[in-house]
Amino acid sequence: KSPVTMWWSFVKLPITAFETVHDLQEAKNIDQSRLAASQLNAPGINIAYGDKDGNIAVWACAKLPVYPSGMNSKLIADGSNAAFDLVNFYPFNNNPHRENPACGFVYTSNDDAGPVNGKSYPGYYPPIVRAQRVLGLLSADSLMTIADMARIQNDVLSARHAAISSVLASEIKLTNQVIPEEKYALELLKSWNGNHGLNDKAPVIYYALLWKTIQYMMQDELGEADLDRKSTRLNSSHI
Repeated sequence: KSPVTMWWSFVKLPITAFETVHDLQEAKNIDQSRLAASQLNAPGINIAYGDKDGNIAVWACAKLPVYPSGMNSKLIADGSNAAFDLVNFYPFNNNPHRENPACGFVYTSNDDAGPVNGKSYPGYYPPIVRAQRVLGLLSADSLMTIADMARIQNDVLSARHAAISSVLASEIKLTNQVIPEEKYALELLKSWNGNHGLNDKAPVIYYALLWKTIQYMMQDELGEADLDRKSTRLNSSHI
């Protein structure tokens, strides 16, 4: 087994988190706040901003590395080959950001904000479905009340899991020996809208089925021990 080394900007650059937080607290306007946010070297976070003058923004903060042309940041590279050395860091104004957008609001779900000046940035982003749900809820009304915001914060509907449930349920073929409880469970999976309410039965069945599906698909490749270690992340964010 060949050794693998890891590279992380957090341990390569000066720690500037304290300066960033201090200057954000002292900032008087959006320009000073943007400048304060630009100081953060690592780790990568999104900072959401709003002020009494009606300005709103969200900035992706941290030094984003410029990778050599043709390098795939998701694959292990040959560290002894200088062709894979990082070129530099992008200037802060090239980081993904939104300031006073036409839609009238900003949001972040740690999602990929999309290209900036035609350039996409590789990163460790959650699936887009959570951001799409937030965007859909925020776009439903031009004026939000405190109650509306509370409803959005407590929203537990996942269209992604509802779609997966439907696909899995469609592949299950009932036999003549099926019992009523199994038939009922299958109907719940087929009709589930993705809501995770306290008394919803479908999510309980769905996650048990999802885990068994992952287990049968991947255990022979990963092995039982590795699969157990990865199971939480596989269930929560990568399906």
